[in-house]
Amino acid sequence: MRRAALLAVLLSLLLVPAVGAAQAQTAATAPDTQIHITIQEDGDARWTIAVRIPLETESDERAFESLSQEFTDGTADGYLSVDPFREAAQRVSERTGQQMAITDVDRDTRVASVNGTRTGQLALSFTWTNFAEIGDGAVQVGAAFEGGWFGDLGSNQTLRIEPPDGYTVHTVEPPTEILDGELRWEGPQEFGAGQPVVTFEPSPTESLPFAMPAIGLVAILIVVVAALLIRWRRGWFPTGATKPLSSGSEEEKEEEPASVEPEPKESIAPDEAEPGPEQPEPSDEGQETPADPELLSDEERVERLLRENDGRMKQAHIVEETRWSNAKVSQLLSSMAEEGRVEKLRLGRENIISLPDEDS
Repeated sequence: MRRAALLAVLLSLLLVPAVGAAQAQTAATAPDTQIHITIQEDGDARWTIAVRIPLETESDERAFESLSQEFTDGTADGYLSVDPFREAAQRVSERTGQQMAITDVDRDTRVASVNGTRTGQLALSFTWTNFAEIGDGAVQVGAAFEGGWFGDLGSNQTLRIEPPDGYTVHTVEPPTEILDGELRWEGPQEFGAGQPVVTFEPSPTESLPFAMPAIGLVAILIVVVAALLIRWRRGWFPTGATKPLSSGSEEEKEEEPASVEPEPKESIAPDEAEPGPEQPEPSDEGQETPADPELLSDEERVERLLRENDGRMKQAHIVEETRWSNAKVSQLLSSMAEEGRVEKLRLGRENIISLPDEDS
């Protein structure tokens, strides 16, 4: 009975967006459901639907374990199926004339502690080809939502749409917040006909890196000129070349070496040269030379960042430090969490990433 109830809840969760507002109210007390759509520059979209269920009793644990096995094997399609999305893609394709397909289907399950509560998660991922329209340098999402098949968001449901790399939000309907560069709608949320509609355009900051080399060359040139002027004012350069009309008198010839003599006095310091071999001593042999970040794997870079920040960081800060896309960081952290290399904690609308507690 417990497993049957759990399956019913999961079925309603995955189908709420597809059946509209009428059934959205029935999921008011349903577990947390995250719908994440990552738009790619070629118009494809990677969907991930993640459902989190509190496992409060041993009976919950056993039911979830049984369901997880069937879900991973693909034998639970009657309850958690990608078929509704395949049917939606076919209808949209026929209406718009754009070839669409659902590919690269993946299923993932895990159990973790969230706010001190054991929580099971089922994640269904797939790629929807030609989901967005490409034209005039912009990427637009909207035509694929026409027909009302997606419906509205119920309580405890969140829709996130992430732009392609190098793109920012230009227009969006209905209006919503932009958090960490991605659009986020929190349920309950009603969508009008054909909504949401989003237009992404290339970020204006993309041209900045091309100007950086020129700015760097100008800065270097200024430094070099300033250094030459300082040396010239201090008389570090021979002055004989500046007197081509000189008669070559003995007084002038004797003055030339005088301007050159300070140079060897400043450069030759026998007493100071002796400590030269002893200079390596201050460096501690026990200290490790910091590894070149380019020689580290992505996982090692994340672990290094966490250690440098007392073992705990927001996921958004990891994106800022690494300059990777949100999608790459999210997938990498999920993989690391599966391997036990990091722990993910959901606080409000943010993910807190931490190194595993060695004492636990």
